Amino acid sequence: GLTMQTRESSRNRLIIGSISAGLTTLLLHPLEVVHTRLSVQQGPSETLYYRGITHAVRRIVAEEGARGLYKGLAPALAMIIPFCAIHAVLNWNLRVFARMCDLDSKGTKVACSATAAAAAQLLTYPCELINHRMAIQH
Repeated sequence: GLTMQTRESSRNRLIIGSISAGLTTLLLHPLEVVHTRLSVQQGPSETLYYRGITHAVRRIVAEEGARGLYKGLAPALAMIIPFCAIHAVLNWNLRVFARMCDLDSKGTKVACSATAAAAAQLLTYPCELINHRMAIQH
């Protein structure tokens, strides 16, 4: 079983991973909103609603206020915090298990991380869909 030190280390990784993911999302979310809106545009370049990154930021702020740059933030946080927490804890525990089985190569570490990321993505993907739908709303 897991030792007390292993559980505490796992809990610390979960907390630190969640906090850092939340702060990063908070800081970068306006760029995600702009990227999403630019990506969903269609038509000839002269009829596009947003002509580029700077134009999109200015137009969103002018029409929706600064809050427009944070549309979809709640579902983004609801996705990224558990994603990073799940990934950090599962990856770490898979690596501990692999070491117990004498599997400690770079390939094993990559496999552990990929498995953890796939599991985290599977569990949090619905929030990502909601986030993108909210981000494209004007």
